Amino acid sequence: MKLSRKIIPSAIAASLLLSFSACGGGSDDGYNPDTGLSPNPTITVAGTAVDGYISGGTACLDLSLDGICQEASEPTKLTNGTGTFSLNVTDTHQKHANYDKAPVIVYGGTDIDTQKAYVGTMKAPYKGANNIVVSPLTTIVHAMMDNNVSESAATTAVASALGITASDVLKD
Repeated sequence: MKLSRKIIPSAIAASLLLSFSACGGGSDDGYNPDTGLSPNPTITVAGTAVDGYISGGTACLDLSLDGICQEASEPTKLTNGTGTFSLNVTDTHQKHANYDKAPVIVYGGTDIDTQKAYVGTMKAPYKGANNIVVSPLTTIVHAMMDNNVSESAATTAVASALGITASDVLKD
């Protein structure tokens, strides 16, 4: 999906966040509590930062849930010239208490379209996924998930509000 509109009206975001409510669902990240092991000791998570593609932005799995990438304890990389990044999520990361709810975040860098500094933080649901797109749309989906809306219901609500298909909300 190419984001032809760089700004998503805050009225849509506010409306979605305030008026939509549903029960959240669980996820199965493959972690086995009986053995204390994950099926894959290290997972490589590929992603793209999309808001005109963000080059040189900081991307990470925000295990501390503080909106800042902690390079010492969270898988962190800079986005390249096309906005892509690759995170190595180790077994230790997978065992972290916030692993099931941690988003992938991107902040800083340069918007390739405008050549201006990117200001703000974008978030995307993670839950063990790969080929993650982090965009203004995924930020709205994640905000709704923070308010106990399931990922599926949030994705459908955003798609409906913008007049696009649900399958296009969480992809580039």
